[in-house]
Amino acid sequence: MKSRSGNEAFWKDLHILETLKGGGIYLVVKIAGSIGAYFFAWYVSKAYGAAGNGVFAFVLTAAVLLASFFNLGLNTYTVKLLPAYKAQNNPGGIRAFYHRALTTVAGVTFAGSGILILLSFLMSNESFSRDLYLIGCATIPVSILLFISHVYKARQRIFGFSMLQNNVIQVLALLILVIPVWDRSSTNEPVWAFIVAGVGLCIAGWGMIPSIHGEQTPISKTEFRLHIRESLPMLAGGMAFIVLNLTDRFMLRFLDSTTQLGIYDVALRLSNLTLLGIMSLNAVAEPKFAQLHAENDPTKLRSFAGRITWMGIVVSIPVIGLLGFFPDFWLGLFGTGEDFLVGGSTLRILLLGQALSVSCGAVLVLLNMTGHQRSVQTILFTCATLNIILNFLLIPWWGIDGTAWATAFSTLVWNVWGLWIIRKKLGFWMWG
Repeated sequence: MKSRSGNEAFWKDLHILETLKGGGIYLVVKIAGSIGAYFFAWYVSKAYGAAGNGVFAFVLTAAVLLASFFNLGLNTYTVKLLPAYKAQNNPGGIRAFYHRALTTVAGVTFAGSGILILLSFLMSNESFSRDLYLIGCATIPVSILLFISHVYKARQRIFGFSMLQNNVIQVLALLILVIPVWDRSSTNEPVWAFIVAGVGLCIAGWGMIPSIHGEQTPISKTEFRLHIRESLPMLAGGMAFIVLNLTDRFMLRFLDSTTQLGIYDVALRLSNLTLLGIMSLNAVAEPKFAQLHAENDPTKLRSFAGRITWMGIVVSIPVIGLLGFFPDFWLGLFGTGEDFLVGGSTLRILLLGQALSVSCGAVLVLLNMTGHQRSVQTILFTCATLNIILNFLLIPWWGIDGTAWATAFSTLVWNVWGLWIIRKKLGFWMWG
């Protein structure tokens, strides 16, 4: 009887139903985008080799890192702030903040990318000059899309948010790349196809944001500075998280080879398939956490967090098992011959880290949305430093396997640390 009533309460929970609906939309788009992105990686690997995939992976990694910095934390802060404006029935404030924040992000992005492009012409090393120029160009659409997509998330327009992700850009890039105007001789071509696709999505995303164009409530410079001050800890935490996740590829590029980076990138892409389910849930759960915290309802917050955690475990663990038992099959789909099969042990190590992360739930998302962004900042800065040290020590000894072990161990540390902070400051465990 108790189990039945618990099930009824679960399915009658409006927040859970909205999360399942939004998460389902995100999951469908994410799966379709991921399939397209894997076809993109497959095509690039076939047409341009592991080195071509390595160039694209390095440029995209750097562009994502810079885009996060150029957003000044405003993308994550928007997810927290706009629900508060909505609760105050202040659509004019939403519009004013959106336009002011977008102008700021775009200005910083164009200035920063322009500096990179100018520096690329001053470098004597042809390879680094090329990479820096491509990074400067690619960062512009990635940065602007990062902010616009979070506006969709804050407005709980999950389909729009889903369509503005990097995977979808890669689908469009694939369609552009197969047009017979490329000579297939330069490893730069996949990057340029990605840039063209990103610019197109920027234009579409800006024009289709719902209810964002209209009368605005004036926002003073002082008030906006306060918003910036609140967003900066989120910038610091977000940058540390990006560094934590991208350090492996950066350090492989400089401590090993572009070819090894290409192999590791494919293994990482495969391991990230396990996160599709939990990412879909978190895309909707993030503004829900902010809403329940703003409503000062710790009981519902605890219940919602626990249910989301268990749902993430249920949808992710089977995928981890499927990839972990047959790594050679999945890696054999890429490249020619057996080039990518050396990444089998790397894939298994990365899957171990993903299993640990999924089991702990969305710890950092919850902390960010409940006013503990400074704790998140401390956790991520420490773990990013740890990850850099581990990569520096392990790559010379074990190559891409060393990178995978550094990633898995750092993942374990920040998840366990986050669980402890939630227990200490919010008074519950993520499993409900």
